[in-house]
Amino acid sequence: MINHRGLHSPRRGLTFEVLRAVPIVYLPRLFFFCACSLALPLLQIRFLLLFSRQGRVRLQKWFTALSEHEKKKVVREMSLAVLTRPPKACNFLQWKDLKVVYRRYASLYFCCGLEQRDNELLTLEIIHRYVELLDQYFGNVCELDIIFNFEKAYFILDEFIIGGEIQETSKMCVAKSMEEADANQEVGHTHTHTQHIQGLSRGETW
Repeated sequence: MINHRGLHSPRRGLTFEVLRAVPIVYLPRLFFFCACSLALPLLQIRFLLLFSRQGRVRLQKWFTALSEHEKKKVVREMSLAVLTRPPKACNFLQWKDLKVVYRRYASLYFCCGLEQRDNELLTLEIIHRYVELLDQYFGNVCELDIIFNFEKAYFILDEFIIGGEIQETSKMCVAKSMEEADANQEVGHTHTHTQHIQGLSRGETW
């Protein structure tokens, strides 16, 4: 049973409720991420999209140069292709010259476009690791967290994937980067606020 507040599923004892379309036998996650570390240059993600069941895009990251018109076309076709698939359909599909791997977490679909030589199972684990990173930062992350804190979701993604390739699989390292970024942001806000107060005391207008 999905908790409507977020993506957490206490009944199944999982960090996230995963609606899996095919009965895949997963190897231990350590194996996948060791394999990922050994094959970093071989995995090339073209794009990553997050959209709701209503087709509203919550996050989009492009790792190849496309025009705005082309991006909108891809988003429209991807959301249509994924949202119209039966609940028990496979998590993989073919789209033009790319493989598409998607995974549903509660009300959100995470969708990746890959080159033909890339590994679909590894991509599923990459999607799940990104969701774990979001959950680690927000705490039982939900769709509203991504809507109102989209810049944080992008920052986490940029710490995890750069140029379509996996750069950091350690949740601890990503968490440390987020803590440092938040601390720097807080210092910047404090400095700006102090300058504003000092200016007001001198009769300056902002």
